[in-house]
Amino acid sequence: MATLEGTYVRRLARQEGALTLLENDMAARGVTTARGRVRATYAAYLTTIGTWDKLAMRIGLARKARPTQTIESILEYRQRDAQLAAEAEAARHASVTGAGEVPFVDVPPIRR
Repeated sequence: MATLEGTYVRRLARQEGALTLLENDMAARGVTTARGRVRATYAAYLTTIGTWDKLAMRIGLARKARPTQTIESILEYRQRDAQLAAEAEAARHASVTGAGEVPFVDVPPIRR
């Protein structure tokens, strides 16, 4: 994500928070006053929706697909990984036993 796009996303999240606060205020106190006038909260709510919409359009709604691997590349990676593991095991075995020797294990005698 580009730096500018990240900034837009953060600002969009702030607008979401502001919308939630304004919605809660309207739910608690109502949209109109006791005299029947529209509260300033409603005007602020509409302005915030407009700002939210502009930011959302800047970000865009298009889905951006992540790069994926082909099945061939996955199988090739697994085969190469198995081959390297087998080579490492053979090298470890050769270093423990020496060149073609049978490993000697020193077992202590059983005491009775």
